[in-house]
Amino acid sequence: MGVASTVLEEGYKSKLHREKLERQKRVQRSSILLQPRRHTPTLEAVAQFVIRHHGRKPVFTFQRVIPRKWSPIPKDMHELDRIFQETCRKYFVSDRELRGPRGSRRLTEPRHEFFYRAYMETKHSSPEIAAFCKRDHTSVIHGKSAHAKRNNLPEPTPIAKSLALEKLGLGA
Repeated sequence: MGVASTVLEEGYKSKLHREKLERQKRVQRSSILLQPRRHTPTLEAVAQFVIRHHGRKPVFTFQRVIPRKWSPIPKDMHELDRIFQETCRKYFVSDRELRGPRGSRRLTEPRHEFFYRAYMETKHSSPEIAAFCKRDHTSVIHGKSAHAKRNNLPEPTPIAKSLALEKLGLGA
C-alpha cells in the first residue's frame, strides 16, 4: 500500500520535480502582469489579482487621466478660416505647417499675423482663436502683441478691437 500512495502522476519525475514545476507556473502567471499588455486591465481585474496574491483589498488612489481637448471650439469658423488661408498664401506656407508645433521664424511671423488679424477683424476671443490653431490662449496673446510691435500697429486691446470692428461695420 505504501507503494501505491507514493505513485506519482505521469509526467513528473518526483514530488520535488512536481512542486518545482508548480512554482514555475505560479511565477509565470504572476509575471504575465509585468509584461506589456495589449489592453489595459480593468480595476476589477487588478483588485482580484491583489486579493488573490496579497490577501487584502487594494486601495486605488490614482485618478483617471483624461486627455486635454482644445476648447472652446468656435462654432462659426468661416471668418477665421478665410484669414488663415489668406495668411498661408501671403507667406507661402501650408496650413498644416502653420498649425504645427514648429517655432521657426518662417512660421512664427505668419502665425502672429494670423493671431493679430483674427483678433482684430473678428468677434472671436483669444481662447477661440487658440482652439482653431490647436494652441494655448497665451500664445495668441503673445503673438498678437509681438506682431503689433514688429509692424508698428496699435496694441490689440479690447477697446482697440471694438473700434476696429465698428470701423469694419461689424459692431462690438
